[in-house]
Amino acid sequence: MQNREDDPNFVFRSSINKALYGENIRRNLPSEENIRSIDKDRALQIFKERFADASDFTFTIVGSFKEEEILPYLEEYLAGYHPQTVRNPPKTSTSFRRRKELT
Repeated sequence: MQNREDDPNFVFRSSINKALYGENIRRNLPSEENIRSIDKDRALQIFKERFADASDFTFTIVGSFKEEEILPYLEEYLAGYHPQTVRNPPKTSTSFRRRKELT
């Protein structure tokens, strides 16, 4: 991070980002000062709030596999998840939406 200001490509990208997005924190690269100002306890609290309950998450799994090949992995890694608090009742069935195969 200390040497990035010496890289002309970094300076160019930074100036383009600032011109396009202003001071939008999600669009500009963080500075050392920004990183130092992060409250670790608050960040952990936000993480726990967001991921304590995945009952309303939508999992999208992409790749080259057959339904019968991937189902055991889903059952092992996702079906065993027990949220601490349930905002929405979990769906009881697994549905697969297949995209149209290219011909």
